[in-house]
Formats: sequence, C-alpha cells, structure tokens
Amino acid sequence: MRTDLIAVGSKPEGDAIVPLLREEMAGGPDLATRAAAAAALCARGDEEALPAMIQEWRNLAGKDVPVNGAFGKSDACGPLIGFLIFCRDERGIGRWRRG
Repeated sequence: MRTDLIAVGSKPEGDAIVPLLREEMAGGPDLATRAAAAAALCARGDEEALPAMIQEWRNLAGKDVPVNGAFGKSDACGPLIGFLIFCRDERGIGRWRRG
C-alpha cells in the first residue's frame, strides 16, 4: 500500500525525503496517501502540512472521495481526522470539531 511506503520511507534522518513527501501531500492519488505524507511532514516540523490538510477537510465537505480505491465519506474522513488530531495543533483539532 502506498501509505505504508510513505510511512516507512519517512523514517530516515535528513531532508532527502521531504520533497517526495510534499509531492505526495499535494498530489497523492487518494486522501490516505496525502494524509500520511502530511503526518510525516508534521512530525518533521513542516509548517505546510496543517494548512494543506485543513484545505483537504474543506474540500471533503459533502463529497465522496477515493481512499485506497474505495469511495465513501466515512472511509475518506478517517485518515484526515487522524492527521488533524495527530498534529496536536488547535487549528487542526478545532477544524475537526467544527466540521
């Protein structure tokens, strides 16, 4: 699964992986992939991850979106909600609570 590759690939020290993570966060094929890349960037202190995922949350409103090849709101929300909580930033947690 692509999200697993991102999780494993983001572990090494150094910044060599950062461009790939940003690329996946911005244009990954599904929300789970984009959220995994954002989580890896957030763990590295990247300031772009949270605003990108807040925008994903806004884009998700009222839509069915693909997540690992499946469609559905409940499946789509899981990775994104996980990120918004994981980031431990009031802007992300507040966005999730407000809907």
